Amino acid sequence: MFTFPAYVITMKSSEEQMLIKEYIYEHGFVKISLFQGVDGKKVDLDNDILLTPYARAVIDGKLKRKNSAVLCSRGAVGCFLSHQTIWKNFLSTDSQWCAIFEDDVRFNKSFQKDFVPLWNDVRTHTDDPLMLNLGFGPLSPHTTIHQEGKRYDVLQGIFWGLHSYIINRAAARKMLTNTDIYDVQVDTHISLCKGLRILCPRRNLTSQQLRYLESSTQTKCLVCLLPANNMFYALSISIFIFLFAIGIYASSYNKDLQLTLIIGLSVLACAQYETYRNSKSF
Repeated sequence: MFTFPAYVITMKSSEEQMLIKEYIYEHGFVKISLFQGVDGKKVDLDNDILLTPYARAVIDGKLKRKNSAVLCSRGAVGCFLSHQTIWKNFLSTDSQWCAIFEDDVRFNKSFQKDFVPLWNDVRTHTDDPLMLNLGFGPLSPHTTIHQEGKRYDVLQGIFWGLHSYIINRAAARKMLTNTDIYDVQVDTHISLCKGLRILCPRRNLTSQQLRYLESSTQTKCLVCLLPANNMFYALSISIFIFLFAIGIYASSYNKDLQLTLIIGLSVLACAQYETYRNSKSF
């Protein structure tokens, strides 16, 4: 059993919160505090926080964001403020470490077996700002992972995903710096904290329930999900042309099907060109 505080960010009903608390308890965390997540819809963007002009314009829908790092919605603001508040709450305690979970965390079946030796390797590092990310999402092309300990690596660069992580007091203080003005998502903010060491297990010990279509922290932005790599688009266009030729040949004996196919593929071609053109602004 792990006796350091474990905070759970949730905005679910009281019944669901109890189930989440029980689920996390079953995986070894006994000192659990449920934290009511900040509702970004209720945040006064003019008085409660200070946003950069660009982030405010994106949230207000006046500008399109150029990448996934930008604060893009009130949900993203609420997410940032929720994590930030927990860092402050943690520093008001005497504990040296704390775990922070979002309510959509999912533990691997072998979590405790894999986590215990990892935690024994890490727990003595209390002086330097240190974060142990138990499971993260896609990485930026500029992110690198360096092998260090027997059971963990050091992550350098942008990562996405804060559904499960552990920090010490020095890390909490470091993460609270440069938060006077809000501009990027909270995970990007942590990635950019100078002097913060971010460790990760050799393989993720947790995952996140997939609910992208429900997410209020990320707007549904196709461009942000596409790679900023010309080779991707060159290959996609080549495949598109090949499929187009196959479709025309297969429908040569059916004029109605041929016309439908041409219209449909033309629409897809226009959409693909638009995403390619927008991606150049990354």
